[in-house]
Amino acid sequence: MSSSEKDADSEVKEFVEFLSGDIRKGAYAAFVESGGETNDVPNLFENAPVTAVSYKDQVVAGMNYFVRVKVGDYFFFVSIYRDLSGTPQLSKVVGPKDISDPIEYFF
Repeated sequence: MSSSEKDADSEVKEFVEFLSGDIRKGAYAAFVESGGETNDVPNLFENAPVTAVSYKDQVVAGMNYFVRVKVGDYFFFVSIYRDLSGTPQLSKVVGPKDISDPIEYFF
């Protein structure tokens, strides 16, 4: 994995936009799993903006991206795998996270 965190570039932002519906669903599940207040959770994430903030990458048979995203008012880490044909797939969403938490390898 790259050692330094980079600002989200246009490619990572496109992947996050493409996968935003799945990221919202994953953020909802991670929020509930973490013990977050569930009374208004669907409304928190259903139409929330999803914004890529920063990332680290890892070369594999394709590329793994570990991305800090903001979903509504919360930060999450998402892992995205881009295969050799260029198609991005969401692998996992973890969080909520603090803006200062370092991006580490996870799956």
